[in-house]
Amino acid sequence: EYFDEVHLIVGGLTAFMMALLFWVLMLYAGRLEKTVKSQKIVERLALESERKYREIFEQSKDAIFISTPEGFFTEINPAGVKMFGYNSREEMLHIKTSDLYSSEAERESIRHTLEKQGFFKDYEFNMRRKNGSEIEVSATVEIARDEAGKVIAYHGTLRDVSLKKRIDQQQLQGQKMESIGRLAGGVAHDFNNYLTTIQGYTDLAIMSL
Repeated sequence: EYFDEVHLIVGGLTAFMMALLFWVLMLYAGRLEKTVKSQKIVERLALESERKYREIFEQSKDAIFISTPEGFFTEINPAGVKMFGYNSREEMLHIKTSDLYSSEAERESIRHTLEKQGFFKDYEFNMRRKNGSEIEVSATVEIARDEAGKVIAYHGTLRDVSLKKRIDQQQLQGQKMESIGRLAGGVAHDFNNYLTTIQGYTDLAIMSL
């Protein structure tokens, strides 16, 4: 009887342990399934985010770029290629970014400002297209650094504001001409008043003779 009881106890403990192990496995499987689902959701969101970024990158009317401290583009969108008059993205990836500045002094000034502040927004300066013509751009650029604080990249946007500047200049010139016209009109009016007065005195003088 003693051995029968021991046998029953061992059997019961074995069944309990098997049930406990089964429960743990099921719990682990459930968590694993949730983890896999979560990973799939994260991956799907990452792909969707990348797709949206790529869409914005490709369709933006402003130039979007990433460049290295050594002065080469690692990425530039179609608007940037068009802005600077090059034939393709690949062509621009093989040029020095210094070729696009109107002067070395301008480039050094911009680099110094960036390294000092870490970024700038709506900073306007002249750049050079492939054919040598100059354009005025409004730039928003930020520095990317590694954990040690070393500059590893520059990234930002460039907007061609040349046409806007010309229109603004024309409007300003028009306002100046309008002001001059009003001034001239006022002077002419006063001059006519003087002539009328002089003519009146002349007529009176002639009548008194």
